[in-house]
Amino acid sequence: MAEYPVQKNTEGKIVAVVPEVKPGWKTTEFWVALIPKVIGILAVTGALTPDQADALTSGLIEIAGIAAVVASSFGYSISRGKAKGK
Repeated sequence: MAEYPVQKNTEGKIVAVVPEVKPGWKTTEFWVALIPKVIGILAVTGALTPDQADALTSGLIEIAGIAAVVASSFGYSISRGKAKGK
């Protein structure tokens, strides 16, 4: 069982257990969410050509890139919210 820092009142009784939460950039969720964002940005900016993306049209690449950025942003927000218990 993990040990958490506790808060005590003036009588020394425990009034709250405070779990430590890592900064977002130190979590696996952050790095897993970052990868599709980077790929999405590369697709939207044209750094990935249609030939490099299995001959997809440039319009489809832009739509897929935008969708990847939006989906990973929502996924990251939801996972961090659950991790913090809000």
